[in-house]
Amino acid sequence: MPPRSRPNKGSRRRIGPLPQPYPPTPANPVPGATYPETTDVSLRGSLDLVTTTGVAGWVFSPEGRSKVTIQALLDNAVIGEAIADQHRPDLAAVGMGDGNCGYTLNFYNEIEPKYLPFVVVKPEGSDLDLPRSSVSGYAEFFHAMFRRYPACARTRSVFGGLWTDRIDAAAMLRDKVELGVISAELAEPIATFIENGFIVAPGGASSPESKSSRRDTAGGIDTADLGAVLRGTMQSDSLAGLLPAILEANPLGICTGIVYETNESFRQPSAMEASPSPGECVALIVPLGGEPVEIEVVRDSHRLPEFNAAGQSRWVQQPGNPALDVALQNHGLVDRHPIPAGSVALVGPGVLHRLRLESGAGALRVHVTPKRLAPLERVLDDSRKELELAGGGRIWV
Repeated sequence: MPPRSRPNKGSRRRIGPLPQPYPPTPANPVPGATYPETTDVSLRGSLDLVTTTGVAGWVFSPEGRSKVTIQALLDNAVIGEAIADQHRPDLAAVGMGDGNCGYTLNFYNEIEPKYLPFVVVKPEGSDLDLPRSSVSGYAEFFHAMFRRYPACARTRSVFGGLWTDRIDAAAMLRDKVELGVISAELAEPIATFIENGFIVAPGGASSPESKSSRRDTAGGIDTADLGAVLRGTMQSDSLAGLLPAILEANPLGICTGIVYETNESFRQPSAMEASPSPGECVALIVPLGGEPVEIEVVRDSHRLPEFNAAGQSRWVQQPGNPALDVALQNHGLVDRHPIPAGSVALVGPGVLHRLRLESGAGALRVHVTPKRLAPLERVLDDSRKELELAGGGRIWV
């Protein structure tokens, strides 16, 4: 249980430990306590930011009551208070009165990062918590924890992921080679994959269709040809050992489509497909018809922060494009790399990228996960064709 925080000498008001629970309500009576009448059901507000030193947000009373006093609580003890009277032009623009309803509240004493998820902000005398604006969890909690313990071994997403996306992946690779889990031959391409977030390797199987007859009425190549391309690619010498080593499991390759034009936005593989474990995936890009394609990659995007300003994680499917938001906020740079015919690009789950194709070129995009993560909706799809790979992997076309 966290220690109760008290105001420092010189604070504008001293508030000591309060009765348990706080505030008293008819549902949780305290002997001798009074129960103030509140009209807080009409209040609207939000907790937009929580740090180890304070909180910020807004609260608006449509009934025009006097400025609302906001209190921050931890373990039912008040750790700071402020009046919601700061001007917020964004709130005035959407009809929140004159916009003078923002607040910035400084805690009496700094708190430890581990307590951030448990900070509650309420109007004084109310039993209603102001909701947090984050839609993906307590981003500020993880930011503070990672600043405090920067060398702590972890994946780059709170949703977990591949070992190659751990911040100590290079050290783990050395350990795996030393233990004989990964061969010295595989270690070199895996090290490149860890460093850059992607790799272009030989082994992409070409489509048996000619360039002129590659498209059919469905906008793709024949299903049998797709299966041959996928099987040839995933069983190639360069990928047969590389994919299981990165996934730490036999792969499941799911054909997600054929790209014919440069018309897609920058996205990352983990947010392209619904998955029970979004961070455990890679994308394969295979040129078709003997034509080379290019991949544009936001440099070092696999190392970018997880959350955008709205608290959305870029690692999962979300409204909008949080990954692009984060890249723009961090002034990302774009590199262009060729994927020659007969090669394949292996793109890590957190790498922001898009394809560039010349007229007549095409590329097969494949979502690869550990075989244990077979999504139910795909299993129930009677139209899919399943192929077995040597060694136990699978392909769904």
